[in-house]
Amino acid sequence: MFFFRYSFSSQINSPRSGVASAFLLIIVVLLCSASFRAQPTRLPQCKDLNRAKTAGERLILTVPGGSKVKARSDADYSAYFIKFKSGGKDYFLTGIFGPTATSGTVPKSLLEQTILTKKQWSFADPNASSDVTGTDTSGRHLNGNYWRYLGTPGEAVSYSDVPQEAAAFFDKILDSVCYKAW
Repeated sequence: MFFFRYSFSSQINSPRSGVASAFLLIIVVLLCSASFRAQPTRLPQCKDLNRAKTAGERLILTVPGGSKVKARSDADYSAYFIKFKSGGKDYFLTGIFGPTATSGTVPKSLLEQTILTKKQWSFADPNASSDVTGTDTSGRHLNGNYWRYLGTPGEAVSYSDVPQEAAAFFDKILDSVCYKAW
C-alpha cells in the first residue's frame, strides 16, 4: 500500500480543482480495491467420512440425522435429493454429479434474480495439476424466496424458490461441504 500527498491549495479557486480532486479520489479507490479483492475460500479435505451420513461424489455434504437422502442415477450422472418439509410443503436440496452433469456455473435463470452473495472456492487437490475451483452463489427470487448454488464442473448442489426456514436448513448442510480428492 502506498500513500501520496498532493496539495490543491494553489488551485482552490480554479474550476478544475473539483475535477482534479474527484479524479484523484477515483484513482485511489481503484488502487485500493484491487489490493482487497477476496481470495477464494479454501474447501477442507474430507476426512472420517465413515462416521457421518453424507451425500455427494467430490463435494461431500454432511446430512443431519433424521434427514432422508434419495438417490437416482443413469449411465452418465447420479443425483440425490434431501427433503425439508415446512407448512405442509416439501422442499429439496438437489445434488448432481457426472462428467457432463453440470458446467459448474450458476444457471442463467438464477442469475436473473437478486444475487446476495457470490463467492469463489478452491481446493488444492494433491492429485491434480491445478486447484479445483468453483462457485458458491446465493440470492433471492422476486417472490422473496431463496436460492443457492454451489458447484464446479461435473458436480453441483442447489436449492431454489424455498422459504427462509428451508434455506437456513439447507445452508447448514451446504456449509458442511468438504472436498474428496481423487
